[in-house]
Amino acid sequence: MILPTIPHDKALHIIAGVLVLAVFHFISPEFGLGMVIAIGIGKEAYDAMSQEHTPEVWDAVATFTGGILGWICHI
Repeated sequence: MILPTIPHDKALHIIAGVLVLAVFHFISPEFGLGMVIAIGIGKEAYDAMSQEHTPEVWDAVATFTGGILGWICHI
């Protein structure tokens, strides 16, 4: 079976989502998940305004995925 590979950039977004959740879950897991969403969208908004970066919906999705994975591990 051939498994698909995750691009390096998307893997970093997944890791960032897990880390954001890990930092903020001490307030509450739901607050941590909300922060993952806010930071993921904020990062892509920053990319849209920046001349150096390109915003991608899939980057935000990867960040959300990391947050959800971290939240599932917390349960």
